[in-house]
Amino acid sequence: MAQDIPALKRCQILQDIASKEGFDFKHIQEVFQKISEEIEELKEALERGNLKDLEHELGDILIAIVELARFLNLDAERCLQIANDRFERRFNYVKESAKLMGKQLSQLSLEEIERLWQDSKALD
Repeated sequence: MAQDIPALKRCQILQDIASKEGFDFKHIQEVFQKISEEIEELKEALERGNLKDLEHELGDILIAIVELARFLNLDAERCLQIANDRFERRFNYVKESAKLMGKQLSQLSLEEIERLWQDSKALD
């Protein structure tokens, strides 16, 4: 398979292939359990502080999340693109709001940022 396609798309294609061969979860609850297991393994890797272990475990979480998207008949690449666009809109709203307040974003308190973030969500 071509390595030049986006990683999320490639992951979903690989999982589709595996599923057709019978390598698949039977129930969505199993997918959620796998995600929980992988998060726990990432926490353990974080305690060890080994970069290679962290990359491995975070990659496993991403694979499990793509599996969830596939299981829900959603395109993981599209879901991430939608989320990126939403994040960018909200972030720009917060940044522009700070500017209107005569401040840099870094000058706002966490409470102010959270309030503006919540305001931006209401615009979606």
